[in-house]
Amino acid sequence: MYKLTNISIIMKEEYIKKKMLIDKLKLFIFIISLIFVIASCSKPSSGFVLQNFEVSNHKLDSLINILTCEYKKKYKEEERKIIVLEFLVNDSIPEFWFSFHEKNELRDYYIFNQNRRVIGYLSKNNFQRLLLSRINSKIEFEEAFSAFIYPTEKKQRFDYLYFPDNQYKLYEEMDIDGKRVKVSCWPETTGCHRYGYYQFIYKNNRFINART
Repeated sequence: MYKLTNISIIMKEEYIKKKMLIDKLKLFIFIISLIFVIASCSKPSSGFVLQNFEVSNHKLDSLINILTCEYKKKYKEEERKIIVLEFLVNDSIPEFWFSFHEKNELRDYYIFNQNRRVIGYLSKNNFQRLLLSRINSKIEFEEAFSAFIYPTEKKQRFDYLYFPDNQYKLYEEMDIDGKRVKVSCWPETTGCHRYGYYQFIYKNNRFINART
């Protein structure tokens, strides 16, 4: 009887130890899951998911290939920037602007400060081009450029494209007489942003360099 009692006590102690271990493991998993959820919520936007486009106009396709070659010559691989193809219409004439940008300058200044419309992206020969437009109406854009490009079912996330924090700043800290002082910056003055670009118009069924 004495031995059975000891065995029962030992089994009970083992059961309690296992239960405590399981409870600790559950608590650990819960804490890790909670940290993951909080971290996910506090992260900045993971980027826009954009639709892929293909080129349907062979002359535009040739122009893109030529400018991509120029881009490769101009920038070394480690210095390469984002290639942008921008669509606009002036006096009923379609225009195509090719430009090259740093990620932050493209997102914060060129797109959001200048109110460009993000259309999608074009992927060709291991190079991606971001497609933008200065035409606010989706219908007007499609009417003007459906003969040049068309959408596909492919999609891709662009991590560097997200709504910037604090687009409209009320104050900015500056050093004045050795002190950090809040200075009003509304309306905000825009600095100088430099980027290379090519401008073409489509007239009489051909592309013409508008900067020559």
